[in-house]
Amino acid sequence: MRTSEERVEELHRRMDALKRAKTVRRYHLTCAAACSAALILTVLTAVGVSMLPVQPEKAVFESYTASVFAGREALGYVVAALIALCLGVLVTVFCFRMRRRMNETEKHDD
Repeated sequence: MRTSEERVEELHRRMDALKRAKTVRRYHLTCAAACSAALILTVLTAVGVSMLPVQPEKAVFESYTASVFAGREALGYVVAALIALCLGVLVTVFCFRMRRRMNETEKHDD
């Protein structure tokens, strides 16, 4: 038989394990939501750019290639830079979380 103190200790240990499991589950859901949002954003941007009308007089590919995002050249480059920045941040966050998860699994395996 266990003493009352041992039962309380076991209860606290189980509660901590449940809290950790809940935190890990929330972390995985957040990570999955962020990755799917990044994928959806990328696909929607690609589809949106492919649906833009091409004007034959502006189809010369010498310069102003970012003008497909906007009517003016400078604004097109700003939009292209913002899209690249957002995708870079999303990939960096995804890789950081993936590395942290792999480190945690290695610690649990040891």
